[in-house]
Amino acid sequence: MRRRCVILFLFVGLTTQSFAQFFESDTIPQFDFVRYDLNKLSVRDSTALGPLFEKIWAFESTKKGKAKILHIGDSHIQAGYFSGKVRECLHKGLGCGTRERGFVFPFGMAHTNGPVNYAAQYTGNWQGFKSASTTEDSQWGLAGISASTKDDSTTLKIYSNNHTFDSYQFKRVKIFYRDDTDAFKISLRTDKKDFITVKDDDYRCYKTFEFSKEVDTLYFTFLKDSLDEDATFLIQGVELESDEPGITYSEVGVNGAKVKSFLRCNDFTSQLATLNPDLMVISLGTNDAYNLNFEDSLFYNHYDSLIGIVKATIPNSSIILTTPGDARRYKKVPLKENLFIRNSILRLAKKHNTAVWDFFKIMGGFLSVNQWHEENLISYDFLHMNEKGYKLQGELFYSAFAKSYNDYTSSRRVKPLIVNEGVDYKKLISSIFLYDSNDPMFFSHYLFWVFFSIFFIVYAFIYKRLQLRSFYLFAISLFFYFKAGGLYFFLLILSTVLDYLIGKKIFKAENYSARKGWLILSVSLNLLLLFFFKYSLFFTDSLNSFLDTNFTSYNFFAGFGNLFSDGTFNVNEIILPVGISFYTFQTISYTVDLYRKKIKPVNNIIDFGFYVSFFPQLVAGPIVRASEFIPQLYKPYSLSYEKFSRAGLLIIGGLFKKMVISDYISSNFVDRVFEAPLKYSGFENLMGSYGYAIQIYCDFSAYSDIAIGLALLLGFTLPQNFNRPYLSTNITEFWRRWHISLSSWLKDYLYIPLGGNKKGKIRTYINLFITMLLGGLWHGAALKFIIWGGLHGSALAVHKLFNSLFKNKNRLPSLLSKFIGWFLTFHFVVFCWIFFRAPDYETIVMILQQITLNFGISHVIDYLSAPNYFPIYLMMFLGFALHLVPDKFELKVQSVFANKWWPSMGITAVLMVILIYQFKTSEIQPFIYFQF
Repeated sequence: MRRRCVILFLFVGLTTQSFAQFFESDTIPQFDFVRYDLNKLSVRDSTALGPLFEKIWAFESTKKGKAKILHIGDSHIQAGYFSGKVRECLHKGLGCGTRERGFVFPFGMAHTNGPVNYAAQYTGNWQGFKSASTTEDSQWGLAGISASTKDDSTTLKIYSNNHTFDSYQFKRVKIFYRDDTDAFKISLRTDKKDFITVKDDDYRCYKTFEFSKEVDTLYFTFLKDSLDEDATFLIQGVELESDEPGITYSEVGVNGAKVKSFLRCNDFTSQLATLNPDLMVISLGTNDAYNLNFEDSLFYNHYDSLIGIVKATIPNSSIILTTPGDARRYKKVPLKENLFIRNSILRLAKKHNTAVWDFFKIMGGFLSVNQWHEENLISYDFLHMNEKGYKLQGELFYSAFAKSYNDYTSSRRVKPLIVNEGVDYKKLISSIFLYDSNDPMFFSHYLFWVFFSIFFIVYAFIYKRLQLRSFYLFAISLFFYFKAGGLYFFLLILSTVLDYLIGKKIFKAENYSARKGWLILSVSLNLLLLFFFKYSLFFTDSLNSFLDTNFTSYNFFAGFGNLFSDGTFNVNEIILPVGISFYTFQTISYTVDLYRKKIKPVNNIIDFGFYVSFFPQLVAGPIVRASEFIPQLYKPYSLSYEKFSRAGLLIIGGLFKKMVISDYISSNFVDRVFEAPLKYSGFENLMGSYGYAIQIYCDFSAYSDIAIGLALLLGFTLPQNFNRPYLSTNITEFWRRWHISLSSWLKDYLYIPLGGNKKGKIRTYINLFITMLLGGLWHGAALKFIIWGGLHGSALAVHKLFNSLFKNKNRLPSLLSKFIGWFLTFHFVVFCWIFFRAPDYETIVMILQQITLNFGISHVIDYLSAPNYFPIYLMMFLGFALHLVPDKFELKVQSVFANKWWPSMGITAVLMVILIYQFKTSEIQPFIYFQF
């Protein structure tokens, strides 16, 4: 059992800014004049935003439910840069993305600009009206904009703009309109053959169209069914809805709007009640301040009335008020009126118990517009921002929103350490012989230990008879694989039969060319199966993306199965069989070792099947070579007190590392950070990266430890797979300590056949890079794994080059050079783990951007001392500490149990298993390397 108990200090290594710039050249920098320390939502009563946060938390916890946000304002949000950035951050940062667009207005019909993340086209003569104007001859709705026509026939097309952040899908649409004479008929069609239902509201001010399937393009037709030439049809807005859970963010911006503008919207309340948002954000005041006739008391009364209307219309919704930023009138005169407006908004927030985001102060206060202009964040008019400035404003608003949400839900983010959970014995009995794709069997599942206990009792009576033992272990291994991977155990049998037969041909071949031909056939068949299941979808999608084609993958095995199952298998779905990467490499090692004459073939197919399918290491390693394992098939069973002690400690320690440390860190911290990195500061992102480093070590080494321990109990020895890898002082040493069975396999069966270091320095570097690149691809069919492998391959080549250039030229003291080597190696490995863990490229960019540009150094002490983070940091510390326990201490513990306390091992194991399952923090999680 690999356990290290020397105290490890957690180092905070800041990645240089160039990393983020490498991935995203237009990253918005921080500025000295922006008051990041004031960037928060202020509210008198902390529960004012509670109903909204409860809905977001429900989604985060269950992936169900929907929260709606409506943001009204002036031209600052109409352009779509500020509001678009808020939407992007809400969807990606909080992980609450939805393809529902929400409330929009087809701006082109009113001859004014609008957001670009959806598009609209129309025919006919439409006259536009704005509530910001003084005209009174039009009826405005919630959008503050309307468009009217008297034409006999007009059309409107609304469609998703695929070049923006979201590609929106619609399941239903509400169109808000006025047709006082009932002269027009509204019809709607889509690009698909949909069944469309239509429903009017009681007051005939909107129609609801619902489709049988989601669409992204709508075609409205408005036909006049009247001889009255003055009959007028007026559009006030459209709501685009889907059934997807998450956050829907709708913005309504009216250029030139004042607070009074929305008070003039006659249908404001009815449409607001219909939309019924969970949060109303109001961003008004700039145009009021710009008005030369500004009156503080009049503005206060207008704003007070607007808030009163909103609270009366949607009493269960939350409200956020935002203060307008600093600006100049006519590019010259400072807007002192903003000081009065800010004061009024703060007073009203207290009066109505609403949240307030004080952008005026966050921007830098009075005259800060000059500094924003110097940094090219403000438009030429000193009133509006440019795209860069609005995006910064959107990030600031989101950051304040996310912090309030995190503070509100902080007590729920870390589950209590001890969870009392009973065993469902009825489920245990009913499911023990059946495969359940939602509940597969693996080492951390209590069902496995029931299975192993029954299996081991029978094993105790037959272990001395070698042939019967092999047959029994082969059958049990197939059953275990069936419980873990379902019907794909037939694929395991197919691979076993093919390589067994080809292996015999290789051994009996009388000449070199025949042996090589059979070897090529074996390797090709194995790699073909691996490629089909693991990479066909990846390469098909890549080919379609590159050539703009529409090829689809076809599952030949599913097609074959449909011949006997009435078409129950999906031929367009290819599911990766559990452990295929591991047992494929094992069967390749068998035929290659036969070809190299390192071993002789097994006596029969049962022995070979047992070698391929040996269940302790079948699905996640260690990768066992034929030359290491097959000779053990013919040795008598042996289990000394020392081996029994070591096996018990390995199994107990593995369960502890997996279920207490790895799963706890994963579910309560690491998964949350990698799902929504913008929700957390740079320091928290860095700690999340450190957390994943120890999580994947504890997870993967736990599986290897348990596999080695189980094999020892059965009388077999598996190779060591981990040897304190995070103590490595260079990247080459790391790969001698990490996943040793894979790295040594790649070296002997890939790197050396490529030429190794026998064909010159340049070829050596290329061979290293290719080996690790393919090693990365072995982990998964995704670009991120290729990049991860490429980074490690490049690092290995650079290290080899460095050693050749500076051999015997080390001028640094040995201890200092080792520390520097360790520090650089550890943080390079952690940096690469970000690529390995992140779900996509955009998440990688966000994590690096947070670490380099939003580290939050001033709040590090707060993060370290926060009570909710204490158990997480404790588990991370414990994981690193166990990683450092020296081998001699481990051997001493084993010898104590073996020589003095060996009868107590069973009692210790039972107590530890009970304790470990009490510490289980969530639903049982599969091992990380099951996916490979």
